[in-house]
Amino acid sequence: MLMLESAANFPDHYARTLRVWRERFLKGYDKVLTTAAPKNPQLILQEQELLNAGEMEKPKYMNTYDDADNCTGYNDIFRRKWEYYFAYCEGAFATRTLGCTQLVFTRTYNEELSNAELLA
Repeated sequence: MLMLESAANFPDHYARTLRVWRERFLKGYDKVLTTAAPKNPQLILQEQELLNAGEMEKPKYMNTYDDADNCTGYNDIFRRKWEYYFAYCEGAFATRTLGCTQLVFTRTYNEELSNAELLA
């Protein structure tokens, strides 16, 4: 039989972590645009055709390249989705809508583990 030895909830740590991830993602995003390998060449070629036909404006991720073969495929939609995901999760942990709980169980009559060892 298992007994609950301890329980801890860490939503504040996760909220902070997600905020830092979002900040780093946004800060480094322009570097990704100039260093990443092509991700979806077919999609990029389709966008290049629309661009050449004057049916769309040049996406930001194409600004550093002259041809579609060298584009990363990371567009503004990709950036906004990740920014939204990080912010949404940060808010959910900060308001305790989401939580991260650590449960420590032990067997009954288990005297080998002290409380200090369990929490270390």
